[in-house]
Amino acid sequence: ISVVITVILNGIISTSCYFFRKELAKLYTSSDDVIEILDHSIPILALLFFVGGLGWIACGIMEGMARNIERSYVYSITAWLMFVPGSIYLVYYSKWSKLHSWSVITLIWEWALIVEIIRCILIWIILLRTDWDKQVILAKERSEAMKKKEDKTSPKTRKLIGNNDDENERDKRNLTACSLHEMIDDDNNHNIENGHSKTTDDYLCLN
Repeated sequence: ISVVITVILNGIISTSCYFFRKELAKLYTSSDDVIEILDHSIPILALLFFVGGLGWIACGIMEGMARNIERSYVYSITAWLMFVPGSIYLVYYSKWSKLHSWSVITLIWEWALIVEIIRCILIWIILLRTDWDKQVILAKERSEAMKKKEDKTSPKTRKLIGNNDDENERDKRNLTACSLHEMIDDDNNHNIENGHSKTTDDYLCLN
């Protein structure tokens, strides 16, 4: 379900950005040069956003399975061994960077899109090759390990916590009784001062 929802929402947003790219650019600038750059860049960014959304789904599932190491490997390798070196080459050494005034920016985003597609494919391959029966066992082991960790509290500490809880309960009961006593109307207070017998609430408050 999450895949379908993401594809629909990302598709709507990406398509809207593509068709209204000039209008979006004019919201932030009146420079014709900047608008021209955005006119060529936004279609690439829209597609990058769409592909990235598919990868985020797989990343969320892997994070839920506590498989952050595999996810980190994929993102680190694709970022530092692919995107960064490729961007440096395209900006400083590629002949395509000198074709137009907007070529450098679009080349970077095009390379980012290629890297994102590779990253998304790798993440989904790892996820689809998951042994789900094994993941269920690992999840149960993590849950039991957390429970055992909580049970390692020493008996002395547990007794101290219990005593504190008992004192808190007594304080609450005394506070309730005293609060009731304070709600007695002026006539009852007058009767008590004139020698009438005290109620249970009176004794609770006096203790």
